[in-house]
Amino acid sequence: MKNRWRTALLVAVVMVVLGSAAAVPGAGQAADRVTSVTGVVDSLQGTVVAIRGLTYDLKGVPLRNAQSGASVDVSSLKGKTVEIVFRNRKIVSVTVYRTLPQ
Repeated sequence: MKNRWRTALLVAVVMVVLGSAAAVPGAGQAADRVTSVTGVVDSLQGTVVAIRGLTYDLKGVPLRNAQSGASVDVSSLKGKTVEIVFRNRKIVSVTVYRTLPQ
């Protein structure tokens, strides 16, 4: 009888642990998948921008003004400060800020 209670208790504990793990999948990893790059656009060629020596293709990505939320054209980005947000290594949004004089 003791063995049966011990087994039932073990099964109940395992069910609670697995149930709580299934209810919140990947919660501890959410920050690992979202990254961003912020900097001034050094050069521009078509939809490809260069920031601090690295190039990023912004084709099909929504570009928004930080103050108004209005859509921004890629051709106006040279010299502007931008924040590029990545989710799972794919660009999902670009926010354009006004560049302050240095």
